Amino acid sequence: MKILINNYINLIKAFTSDGVKELDSFDDLKQFCDEELDIFILDPKIHNNKINLPLASRSILKKSIPHVLQDKSLNFQENSHFSFNNPSIDGDTFISFVDRDWIVSTFEDINRINLSINFLAPLESCGKEDCASIFEQDKYSTVNFSNKWGWTAETNLINDLLEKGIEEYGCSEVLLYTDQEDSIFLNKIKDKDQIIKLEEEFLSKISKDKKINLLSDKFKPKINWDKAFRPYKLVFISLAIVFLTLFSTKLIEINSHKVNSKEVISSANELYFNKYPNANNEDLDQFIKANKNFDSNAIESNFVGILFNLSGIINSNDKVSLSSIIYDSVKREFLIEVESLQFDDLEVFKSVIKSQGFIIQEGSSKRVGPSIFSEIIIQA
Repeated sequence: MKILINNYINLIKAFTSDGVKELDSFDDLKQFCDEELDIFILDPKIHNNKINLPLASRSILKKSIPHVLQDKSLNFQENSHFSFNNPSIDGDTFISFVDRDWIVSTFEDINRINLSINFLAPLESCGKEDCASIFEQDKYSTVNFSNKWGWTAETNLINDLLEKGIEEYGCSEVLLYTDQEDSIFLNKIKDKDQIIKLEEEFLSKISKDKKINLLSDKFKPKINWDKAFRPYKLVFISLAIVFLTLFSTKLIEINSHKVNSKEVISSANELYFNKYPNANNEDLDQFIKANKNFDSNAIESNFVGILFNLSGIINSNDKVSLSSIIYDSVKREFLIEVESLQFDDLEVFKSVIKSQGFIIQEGSSKRVGPSIFSEIIIQA
């Protein structure tokens, strides 16, 4: 949103979507703290100069400009704050400078009312290439010649020097804002389409080319991160919900596998004690330790690990259920009997086991009622 501050006549205008609002003070801009503001300012305390500089980096120019301005302007002080355009091909540089106390006070006001400002540009520094831009406001007017030079003065004085400036800076057109039917600048305009009657339209036309921003270096506004991320707040919340859902689902799945593996291990322990009725838990531990390593191509897994993997495979296939499991410690292989309703379901189950790196051999199969009981020998 565009803001015009004219401290020559103590006027502040805000060009909102609802029309132009006139404000009483700078603090009244607080109502637009949620907007991105482009501020054009006219102030007698802002000074403008055109100097000639060699082509160099901006860091070198920053160091040399104060020395040049101290010789060319009585208004420039050692601690003055300045901003400038890069030199043109012929070395001409447009510079705006202001007393440091002024910019410090303005910067504090901006931060105090939490404004987001794209730039604070002296209106004299805003213009179009090869164009004389005139902004007429009652007895004061502002002119900019091709972004090479500009100043604000009494309207009659600007008019007296206009033709000389147009010629000197090679302006091929004149752009005029005025709300007066008898403006003294009207006879300078060849193309009537270049006469603008709306301030906001004029500001839009002259702000497209390079301009000076007084809010630079130490006075560059801080980024309001809360405001910057506000448009993406809904996206972040949605992503957080998606990740939370996926994470929760994974936790439930892992917990389910753990429960199933414990049931399989419990069943395996029961099978061991059925085979060795006189054994105790210590014998079972020794049995597991003696038979914990199985070769599976490039994979090492133990007795419990294999049972865990098998339980996960069986649990994930709702068309196959485990009927019994027997472990042969000598051959280091499992004999499992599974129940399914169709042979196709059994084939799918076997392919999944193979994909996990196990070697299988098919045993006998028999049909009992609607179910098919099949033996499968599994080696790691």
